[in-house]
Amino acid sequence: MPSIEKEAFRMAKLGRWEYDHKMDELKWSDTIYDIFEICSSRFTPTYKGFLDIIHPEDTELVDKAWRKSLSDKKPYKINHRLLMKSGMVKWVIEYCETEFDEQGNPLKSVGIVQDITKQKKNEEILRREQELQGLLTRVATGLINAPLKNIDSVLFNTIESIGQFAEVDRVYLFEYDPSEQTMTNTHEWCAEGIHKQLDHLQSVPYKIYSDLKEYSGRETWHIPRVSDIPEQYEELRTHLEGQDIRSLLVVPLLHEENTIGFAGFDMVRQERVFSETEINLLKVFAQIITSVMARRGNELRISRALREKNILLSEIHHRIKNNLAVISGLLSLQSEFDIGQKDPESLIEEIQNRIKSMALVHEMVYENQSYASVHFGKLLRRLTSNLETIYRPKGYQISLDVSADETMVEMSRCIPLSLLANELILNAYKHAYNSLKRGRITVGFFQNNDGCELSVRDDGKGVEDIERLRNPETFGYTIIHGLAGQLQGRIDFPNREAGLEVSVRFPLDQPKSR
Repeated sequence: MPSIEKEAFRMAKLGRWEYDHKMDELKWSDTIYDIFEICSSRFTPTYKGFLDIIHPEDTELVDKAWRKSLSDKKPYKINHRLLMKSGMVKWVIEYCETEFDEQGNPLKSVGIVQDITKQKKNEEILRREQELQGLLTRVATGLINAPLKNIDSVLFNTIESIGQFAEVDRVYLFEYDPSEQTMTNTHEWCAEGIHKQLDHLQSVPYKIYSDLKEYSGRETWHIPRVSDIPEQYEELRTHLEGQDIRSLLVVPLLHEENTIGFAGFDMVRQERVFSETEINLLKVFAQIITSVMARRGNELRISRALREKNILLSEIHHRIKNNLAVISGLLSLQSEFDIGQKDPESLIEEIQNRIKSMALVHEMVYENQSYASVHFGKLLRRLTSNLETIYRPKGYQISLDVSADETMVEMSRCIPLSLLANELILNAYKHAYNSLKRGRITVGFFQNNDGCELSVRDDGKGVEDIERLRNPETFGYTIIHGLAGQLQGRIDFPNREAGLEVSVRFPLDQPKSR
């Protein structure tokens, strides 16, 4: 093989092999030795030796594919894992064709193998990012909508989701009691086979943690190896080892500059060094939990005030606005939060602005002093003004025009409707004007005989295949269809000479539960 071709194979992490069936002789190219991390001078390639390198869980799969290709006289293509001596796992893709004689006996098999570990890791990062986005949205929405009587149940479900996503053994919440200088485990989730500790961790003295100079109660605290805690903190080490904790991450629950408790993430079955990405992710989750714990306290206080019949409207405003504003503020960690994607800041910014869209509904309820409905035209103008400031590309002259009538929309329907407008306008900014420097986005909202219609129209480059929007594979349009479904609405894409128009028609009256 020419040297330039060898270099191309090496750069592509692509190897070639040949097997002479009559001579029972297997030959590998240099790249295969590199992929398998084997010294060519100390190893003679054999089929058995190849199988020994394959991950034990994939050995049978690969062997069956090889034998089936010989019996069926057809090529095979397969993805599988390799297990290196270092314990590292690699992914490869293999393709093989076999030449047969007139009697159907195999003569020579030729195959290629390529290292696709990096591609697999990127696919895993993308999958985790999509899961994260969906999980954050579900958790935040669930906490916002949960009635007071269901708060504890929602908290348990939330920490279970966190534990499973982060792949830890135990997640728990502690609340501080400043008057008693103690902390109490209020909620706990454990992976299967892990012993619960909640009953043993009631009214624990602050002193166990406060004596540790490295922990002030306001910073995230990471202990990769509990066994490495210095001797002067023996009481703390004994306390943690008594719970079988081998590694620990503690994230403070901060509300309005006060520490109200902390969320803990334990590793019991094995030690673990939490990466900066994982720590930032768990900060987001912990701070969302903070909002619901603060909400629970606020609502309990408000309930007592209601029973005393002297609650003030401003206190109601504080309760409603605080629930959502805290979540919005918590998700503003984009400057330090990185989950491995190309632009993690925009990911968190989009989630944050969805929460802000919800918060606008509650602000207008307070301003209008009406708890039944909202003037959606006014809300839409506020929303678009916010989005125009954030998302209009620098150097672009794109105007955003809003037309709306005086229709009042029932409060609970305003949240999915405002989120729907948010997503449609965001899509126009992101995708309609890639190479165009000028344009106009027109937003309309009107009531008619059949109900209401929300439309967002742009004069950008348009969409070649509208069917992709009707049957979406992207996260954005999946949200759009889901929100339209909540409104019992219908999405249309009116034909236009240029650009794209999206129209959502829905009944004005609140859908009745079945």
